[in-house]
Amino acid sequence: MGPYKAQKVLLTNKRLALTSEIMENLHSVKAYGWEEIMETLIKNIRQDEVRLTRKIGSLRYFYSSAYFFSAIFVIVAAVVPHALSRGINLRRIFTTLSYCMVLRMTVTRQLPGSIQMWYDTIRLIWKIEEFLSKEEYKLMEYDLSITELELKDVTASWDEGPGELLERIKQENKANGHHNGDVGLFFTNLYVTPVLKDISLILKKGEMLAVTGSMGSGKSSLLMTILGELVPSSGKIRHSGRISYSSQTTWIMPGTIRDNILFGLTYDEYRYKSVVKACQLEESLCLHSSLITARSPIFSHLIISLKGLWTIRAFERQAYFENLFHKTVNTHTATWFLYLSTLRWFLFRSDIIFVFFFTLTAWIAVGTNQDKPGEIGIVICLAMLILGTFQWCVATSIAVDGMMRSVDRVFKFIDLPSETPKPDKSKYSDLIIENVDARADSSWPNRSQIDVQNLTVKYTEGGHAVLKNLSFTVEGGQRVGILGRTGSGKSSLFNALLKLVYTDGDISIDGVNWNKMPLQKWRKAFGVMPQKVFIFTGPFRMNLDPYGCHSDEELWRVTEEVGLKTVIEQFPDKLDFQLEYGGYVLSNGHKQLICLARSILSGARILLLDEPSAHLDPITIKVLKKTLRQSFSTCTILLSEHKVEPLLECQSFLMMDKGQVKTYDSIQKLLNETSHLKQAISPAERLKLFPRRNSSMHGPQSKLSSVTQTLQEEAEDNIQDTRL
Repeated sequence: MGPYKAQKVLLTNKRLALTSEIMENLHSVKAYGWEEIMETLIKNIRQDEVRLTRKIGSLRYFYSSAYFFSAIFVIVAAVVPHALSRGINLRRIFTTLSYCMVLRMTVTRQLPGSIQMWYDTIRLIWKIEEFLSKEEYKLMEYDLSITELELKDVTASWDEGPGELLERIKQENKANGHHNGDVGLFFTNLYVTPVLKDISLILKKGEMLAVTGSMGSGKSSLLMTILGELVPSSGKIRHSGRISYSSQTTWIMPGTIRDNILFGLTYDEYRYKSVVKACQLEESLCLHSSLITARSPIFSHLIISLKGLWTIRAFERQAYFENLFHKTVNTHTATWFLYLSTLRWFLFRSDIIFVFFFTLTAWIAVGTNQDKPGEIGIVICLAMLILGTFQWCVATSIAVDGMMRSVDRVFKFIDLPSETPKPDKSKYSDLIIENVDARADSSWPNRSQIDVQNLTVKYTEGGHAVLKNLSFTVEGGQRVGILGRTGSGKSSLFNALLKLVYTDGDISIDGVNWNKMPLQKWRKAFGVMPQKVFIFTGPFRMNLDPYGCHSDEELWRVTEEVGLKTVIEQFPDKLDFQLEYGGYVLSNGHKQLICLARSILSGARILLLDEPSAHLDPITIKVLKKTLRQSFSTCTILLSEHKVEPLLECQSFLMMDKGQVKTYDSIQKLLNETSHLKQAISPAERLKLFPRRNSSMHGPQSKLSSVTQTLQEEAEDNIQDTRL
């Protein structure tokens, strides 16, 4: 049973990891229309898991049956030969049976269970030993009297974790002819190489340092080194130790919004409201006072803490989260202790009742059958048999009741309303009205014109409307820039177009209303490049083409278009390289390009880009522009941005503000809306368009013309090779 259980644990971990990835990125899965393929992946793993479960169950049933058939075995193996050879001696026979019944539970249940428990315990101890043997987190020596940040000859590497991967990459480089190159430089894109080398800098108090570089060049690694997460192999780091850290990937812990803002600090109402106002979060805080709390406190707390470990350490909140963990453990332990105590209380009193029952049975049997010792022995043996069977029935019924609670939770998930339940055509054929033209036309959408009428968006069915009565039209093949301050509803508009939120109103594409189109077909009309990229556990090729519809030649062509080919070629197994843990070996910019490649492969006619330049360097932004011009030249593109330069290529604009929208058909008209535009773009972009009076006498129009000229020059430039 041991080997089977080991295999099952691996499959279970794989299934749970994939399920967790899907649940965390459910919006992306729905946006791409990947529900079916994700369900198939989980089903395939589950089938292998069930197969092993059946084998384990068969062995367990065999052990259980030994308990029931042991009596027959004892009679056949001991009693019958004795009776045939020496005659029937009831005293000896029933004495032997009594001893066998005492040993029955020990030999057939407790001994196999103990062996299995010993095996599981040994494996568990090995895992704990492996974990405890890992290198401890090293606290840096901080000095609160230090006012500056200093790095002196710092060299750091991520090689400790994926060392085997680095070795395979080195060997493959030699096979490809990269003998004399600097491996550290060649692999600066990946987080598996020396990413920092001889870094020295001094930052005085009050100074601001801008860190720039291409994707994967080591910007995040520099911050990790300052935080103490990436321990330098050489060099020194000096700072006070009081750090505020904002990660690329947002991390929210379960609890109220106030808990997430305070993050373990004492609540001071005046200071709290002042900070919320300074961060312009009054509105973003929309009648939702609490977040969803996880159902399994211990494991949920542990998993969430591990995901936000860098943030927790940066703010020195380890003790706070340890206390939270201890509280959840204490709650669990108290409940478990209560369960065990109640069970023992019940079983002990059952034994007392049985003692009285057994004593009474024995007296009655002896008193009424003094001349029938055989019948007395049978009665006593059966009475002894009742005790073990009764206790086993009680324990089993309690265990089954606990397991059925899991089944009850599954049924609750099953009973949840689906987005659009598939209609039964045979039953309701006369009630279904289908848009036959749209279904028959495989080229839909062809013009990709979007008409939005009186659109209202809510994130909960009875919640506050984040978008109110929006109406606008996007012509087919047009590029539309979407502007607005943080929280104005740009991402909510994208979610509404993909039918990921509660909506009221009408949206049509090429005259086809979204209520007359199957949900999957509607969503597949869109290509999506979200802020949070979904990279699931699996090879590159599956992350690009999960349905396996495209050949290797097509995959390589598309990856070359978006500038990913040179990155993928650096990995062993190329397209078959296994990505894990959300693609941690890739930078956020690389992940964005994977999304762009997915959109090309899907043949989407409408592209939704949610702040794509946030994680891209200038070279990669050029690749993005080139790809949009070549691969999406006839597509409708909706671009949400805080930077001016990408928006200048748009033909029209939507300004989002407080759930409302205002349309502009030219950049000149948009520039006239100075107050709204200043709020919608970043401070750096604000200075480009609206320079201070003493620094420039030219208005935004002169800056616009210079930037436009630069864009035209870039459009004429043919990018032959891009090394990311």
